[in-house]
Amino acid sequence: MEHTPSHSAMLWLFALLTSALMTQAVIVIAKKYGLVANPKADRWHETPTALYGGVAIVLSFLVASGYMLIRNSFFHAYDVAGLFAGGIFLFALGVRDDIVPLNPVVKLLGQVMAVTPFLVGMGLTHNAPVYVIALPFVLLWMVALTNAFNLLDNMNGLSAGTASVVAGLLAAYCFLHGEAVIGLLSALLAASCLGFLFFNCRFATPARIFMGDCGSMFLGFMLAGLTVIGVCRPLTSPLPTLTVPLLLMALPIFDTLLVIIRRKREGRAISQGGKDHSSHRLVYSGLSQKQAVFGLFLLSIVCGGVGLLCERIQMLLLLPVSVIGVGIGLWCLGSYLSRFTSPQTVNASLPMRETKLDTNPT
Repeated sequence: MEHTPSHSAMLWLFALLTSALMTQAVIVIAKKYGLVANPKADRWHETPTALYGGVAIVLSFLVASGYMLIRNSFFHAYDVAGLFAGGIFLFALGVRDDIVPLNPVVKLLGQVMAVTPFLVGMGLTHNAPVYVIALPFVLLWMVALTNAFNLLDNMNGLSAGTASVVAGLLAAYCFLHGEAVIGLLSALLAASCLGFLFFNCRFATPARIFMGDCGSMFLGFMLAGLTVIGVCRPLTSPLPTLTVPLLLMALPIFDTLLVIIRRKREGRAISQGGKDHSSHRLVYSGLSQKQAVFGLFLLSIVCGGVGLLCERIQMLLLLPVSVIGVGIGLWCLGSYLSRFTSPQTVNASLPMRETKLDTNPT
């Protein structure tokens, strides 16, 4: 049974409102039982903030998408079923990590286990040898993006906002290529993020809630998988498969590589928290928190939009040239941002409050 545009719009609105209502409920429960994130030296926020906002994002998405998939009798698609099975497992792993932090190796093994059902589903859905050969690369892609969105959750609204941008662009790509179900799933994921952002993306006042690992890892995992499914199914040329996902995910990939390179050079563990992400460095360069976050949103929109535009033009060399051009531009941006570090690093005796930076976000 197909969804009409009006029915799809109502379902999208349902996901948005459900997410907002659930987020408010989680805030009340978290404050009542003391489930809050307290300020730390390696974190951006300065006030105790409710945790487990990811629960609202995930549950609202699962309710809306589950109804849609059942209505369309779409659970026979093994890749989609495997993606949801892995996402639910990863969500449970994230809740456990939010309660008691897991060893990084244990978390990584859990992420690989979460990808396994999706890989099996991909193998059953796509019998062509090229898809079987691609499975190790899909595994790397899924784990990398899961951790990239986790790392991107470092300032108010950044991870969830970027997820909504990527999901929206992916939805547009899928609708243009006749993948209505994957497009609607992406749109519903964007709606679930937007409902949460009402309480998380705040600049005049501190964020009321953080999503936690249960939310950020789930978002990265689902978006990585939906990108693979949405781009592979309508495949007419190998170039979109290799380039469009990179352009859609340019921001989380850029931020992760920036953090990895800088921490390696400084001899610090990659898994260690810190105020050294692209968003932080933009604030150190003189931007406000709001300008930094929305600037990164714009960067994500531009990179993803370039991918969609170039793919629609259907010129053979335009997509790889765009990837190279975006890569050079981001490398230059990363080199520029690397010049800026926390004022506390320059002058350890200078209190953070005296730097006049907005330190409310995560």
